[in-house]
Amino acid sequence: MARQGLFEWDNVLLGLTKWGLIAFNVAFWVLGVVSFGVGIWLYLTNNEFATLSEGRDLLGSVFLIAVGFGVIIVGFLGIVAAVWESMVITAVFSVMVGLSLGMYLSAGIWAFSHKAGTRENIDRELTRTASQYIRNPSYAEVWDAMQEQFQCCGVTDSSDWVDERWVVTPRFAPDSCCVLEDESEREGCGEDPFRVPLPELYSQGCLEELIDYEERQYDIIGPIGIAFGVFQVFGLLLCFLFCATVRSTKDSYSTT
Repeated sequence: MARQGLFEWDNVLLGLTKWGLIAFNVAFWVLGVVSFGVGIWLYLTNNEFATLSEGRDLLGSVFLIAVGFGVIIVGFLGIVAAVWESMVITAVFSVMVGLSLGMYLSAGIWAFSHKAGTRENIDRELTRTASQYIRNPSYAEVWDAMQEQFQCCGVTDSSDWVDERWVVTPRFAPDSCCVLEDESEREGCGEDPFRVPLPELYSQGCLEELIDYEERQYDIIGPIGIAFGVFQVFGLLLCFLFCATVRSTKDSYSTT
């Protein structure tokens, strides 16, 4: 009778852990889709200005895309493991969840640590690329797009474009610095410093604008990495409990 009661309890516990693991894997799969989607969105958003950092700012988004895709695959594996009540597949799944846990935590830590050096990194990259505005068309294209999008001019202000240390150009400022109501007037608007009336330029430098822009990206990657990592700790515990329950149930079968 005692063995029968233990056997019934093992079956109940197996059912609970089995459906708990299935529910975890459904949520795990959804998180993978979210991670993949956020990664793609960040990649497309950052890609426009990636030239300024030679692609380094895309690392976080590429990481989320890769890990998110892996999680989508692993989520299906976890469901198979639970449905088949396979300890072997569950063990493989646990290892993959552990790897994913480490990757997500690494992504979160990377984002928070990288955010701490955002100002210094962006200041250095903006100064370096602005000094090559005339010589490097790809830098000029990115600078023009950035100044028009953020409505800014230069690194700290428009005077950067006539800084003698840069020896950039005899131009007054790039045309993308001009404040215009009619875009048809943009071409050549910043060329002549003696133009009458003097063209109005964006007063805000691009440094603060780009810092705010990039810090918002890190504020997305960091919490996602840490939160997803913590969630997977729960999944690992559930896997261990599921394996122990499967083994206990099989032992109960063998003794009845």
